[in-house]
Amino acid sequence: MILEEIFHGRYSKSTISKITDVVKEEIDAWQSRPLKEKYFAIYIDALFLNLRRNTVEKEALHIALGIDQEGKKEIPGFWINPTESSRSWELIINDLRERGVKEVLIFIADGLSGIQEILSKGRLSILHSSC
Repeated sequence: MILEEIFHGRYSKSTISKITDVVKEEIDAWQSRPLKEKYFAIYIDALFLNLRRNTVEKEALHIALGIDQEGKKEIPGFWINPTESSRSWELIINDLRERGVKEVLIFIADGLSGIQEILSKGRLSILHSSC
């Protein structure tokens, strides 16, 4: 087990469960935190990872990387969906907007079909998009 290797000790299932609960609370709080209103640029993309639930399946890890007005990089969020689709990106764009993003100077995405329409429906002020 990874924790045994890192911390050189054995941990009970209940201890591991408690640690997992604390970490999950922290991740949930980070994932729902308010965001800045303006970003110079936001890059969005997805990569596929093998994730284990009941079985091991490839799922899309969607990532947004923002660059604020001062040039500081941050990850506004990440989301896991079964596939990369225009519907999943629509949910993500809506989440960014609901958490406070109002204006993006440049929005960068790969050539996913429908992304331009999603950006225009997302009610964000986007001065330029490269898709």
